[in-house]
Amino acid sequence: MAKLRKVLGVVLLLSLAIGIEAEEITVLVKPSSIYSLVEKGKPTSTIVIGEEASKVEEYAAKELQRYLKKISGAELSIRKDNEEIKGNRILIGNNRIIKKLKVKTSSLHKEGFIIKRMKKDLILAGGSPLGTLYSVYDFLEELGCRFFTPKEEIIPTLENIEIKEIEIKEKPDFNIRGVYTGSWAIKNKMNFSLGNITGEKIGKKIRACHTFHKLLPYSKYYSTHPEYYALVKGERKKLEPGAMQYCTSNPEVAKEVAKNIIKIFDENPGMDSYSLFPGDGGHFCECSNCQALDDPLHKDDGLLPFDTGKMSNRLMLFYNQVAKEVYRVYPDKIIDIGAYYIYTDPPRVIKPYKNIGVDIAHFEYCHTHAIADPNCKYNKKFRKTLEKWVSISKRVWFFEYYWKVAWCGLPWPIIHTIRQDIPYFKRIGVDGLYTQCSNTWVLQGPLYYVAAKLLWDAEANVDVLLDDYFDKFYGKAGPPIKKLFNLLEERMVESGVCTSGCCGRSRVEVDSTRIFTAPVIKRCKDY
Repeated sequence: MAKLRKVLGVVLLLSLAIGIEAEEITVLVKPSSIYSLVEKGKPTSTIVIGEEASKVEEYAAKELQRYLKKISGAELSIRKDNEEIKGNRILIGNNRIIKKLKVKTSSLHKEGFIIKRMKKDLILAGGSPLGTLYSVYDFLEELGCRFFTPKEEIIPTLENIEIKEIEIKEKPDFNIRGVYTGSWAIKNKMNFSLGNITGEKIGKKIRACHTFHKLLPYSKYYSTHPEYYALVKGERKKLEPGAMQYCTSNPEVAKEVAKNIIKIFDENPGMDSYSLFPGDGGHFCECSNCQALDDPLHKDDGLLPFDTGKMSNRLMLFYNQVAKEVYRVYPDKIIDIGAYYIYTDPPRVIKPYKNIGVDIAHFEYCHTHAIADPNCKYNKKFRKTLEKWVSISKRVWFFEYYWKVAWCGLPWPIIHTIRQDIPYFKRIGVDGLYTQCSNTWVLQGPLYYVAAKLLWDAEANVDVLLDDYFDKFYGKAGPPIKKLFNLLEERMVESGVCTSGCCGRSRVEVDSTRIFTAPVIKRCKDY
């Protein structure tokens, strides 16, 4: 973990960065003059951005201005770096003053950042505008702000904001970080599905998940080329768009899909990748040519109610055809393929082409136990699949179900697995994770918060994160609410039930009554 945090006397406290263990912080003991941002509710510093600052850097400056006013009542002015500015300065982004101070933002990770006091200057800058925005929110956390949910934030009240010494340099542990969306996600350093809050698109520009219907829409092709689509029970009929499947043995299909992906990249030059992902569900092509592409030596162990590798071979052949065509035009773009349902397993022999990345879904496996738990039969199977994908693909994402899907809105106490899974992903080389989420913050808030923090820093101290969450978010109610959440986590483990985030309702009705027993429900009500 290439992270440096040297902090002394931010405001009037030793500020321990969220999720960083105390022994990982170097405290500077040499005496130093105090640098002031605000004194007695009055501004004593100026926020400075570049003359040609991007919209994201301008947004970062305004966010710092807005939150400092909430904290202290003082509204700091925002000026450009070509203006004469006297007194203390807060330098935002890669501006000319930072360059004169010989702070090299080019050496930072693209989404990493530096926070550093240099005499009368406080530097908040990133390896990119997004990294700069992260630096602002990280600094606000040093001041005591917490961004726990989209609607509830903790804002301290400080008449004076003073800094003796601070030096923070960080970079993310995962390239893809996707928990929830919008401003909450940005404040917690996510980079996936962020929206357009800052005035321009930021983060990873990706079209993810089921995309077959986007690439060969019925409205454009069906009337003239029905042979492009799956033969099901002797008919190439239209399905619901999201369930569309192709006749992947048809070479014209691969050519047309590749042509359309290339067009998407032409029209969206900033896009990092595009998903090539079958429709959701079955209805795969039953023509003799497609069936001949299935691996005759493939065998399924029968653990799940479907064959987890039935379609892996034929689909990988198709993916590689498309990927090779795209690579000729865009060698730097990624084609994301789905590993899901009856094509979760890697093909037995074929390897993905060099510009392919794999989105593997934690579908119908177990969330009660950690993926690396050797005693869980479901995750033992899944772990073998995941690690095989990592060994044959340069880039693997993990698609999660922290939003339970069919779990009927019940509590989903799986922090005990997340705190093991995400560091495990880092160890084996998974490139990132994104997950389904919902607005069930009253139940899932701590889970989403912990997951986001671990995706930035896989070594974050989860106990410190949770203690801070329950203390600051719930106030005096923190101790009993913490006991409630701990009880649910303990009960999930003790139940021995292997729960899935994407399971059928009948299974949930059985599993949930084994987990949330009458005595447990009574104790929850008492808390």
